[in-house]
Amino acid sequence: MDRRIMNRALQVYGALLLEMVLFFIGAGTLEVLRGWLYFGMYFAYVVVNSAILLKRAPDLIRARSELKKEEAWDRYIIVAYTALSMFLLPYLAGLMQEGFFRNFQRR
Repeated sequence: MDRRIMNRALQVYGALLLEMVLFFIGAGTLEVLRGWLYFGMYFAYVVVNSAILLKRAPDLIRARSELKKEEAWDRYIIVAYTALSMFLLPYLAGLMQEGFFRNFQRR
């Protein structure tokens, strides 16, 4: 298999694994059925999407595996968006599962 396709697979599946780990760290336990259901469905979606793209558009996967030269300001936005959406949100969702934000709810 093409090296660029393997790199993209590592990026996508690695990010998914990291999101899952951060969620369960935030939750403080692995016994969160909703978390397992969510990540199981997410994994199934990624597998199906990968299979379709491999068959129909392998050039698209190769193109997405490469970093492009972006404007400096655009790189900051991309890094901030990625950090917040892919890493902070699963961790905060895990904390919510544990009840960390219970004291912040309106009564």
